[in-house]
Amino acid sequence: MTLYLTLALAFFNMTGVRASRVLAVLFAIKLGAGPFTIGALAAMFALFPLLLSWPAGLLSDRYGPRRPLLFSAVCGSLGMVIPYFIHTLPALYVAGMLSGMSFAFFLVIVQNLVGVLSTPEKRASAFSNFSLFGATSNFIGPLVAGLSVDHLDHPVSCLVAGVFTLI
Repeated sequence: MTLYLTLALAFFNMTGVRASRVLAVLFAIKLGAGPFTIGALAAMFALFPLLLSWPAGLLSDRYGPRRPLLFSAVCGSLGMVIPYFIHTLPALYVAGMLSGMSFAFFLVIVQNLVGVLSTPEKRASAFSNFSLFGATSNFIGPLVAGLSVDHLDHPVSCLVAGVFTLI
């Protein structure tokens, strides 16, 4: 049961991160950002996973998964709350950095949990399911972002993505 809960939480977090990437770009376009600014903003979502994946693994080994996962959820949600209140490009950059930091911790820790929580004979199946949940979130996240922007507006859509990440 715990493995399935981990996969469900992974789905919600990854959906929120995928939605926030699209939302940040759409919000930047609405604010009049140019191509370079939008490209740099999109890169912010990848910068911290690049820099923090190894330290995230070390922290997870030292403190266990609970605290770093809580830190990840708070960072991801806070990252999407900031553009709700502050409608500027710097706020979107901060959101991208926080979301990227959140995803760096989340992905490393959840991959470890999937391996630890599965039995050796079911481990390949567990990682396959994890990959399928990730692929599904790659589809659902941008879809949620687009639908929420169409029906709610950009700032409120950021809250929607933040709720997915907080779950």
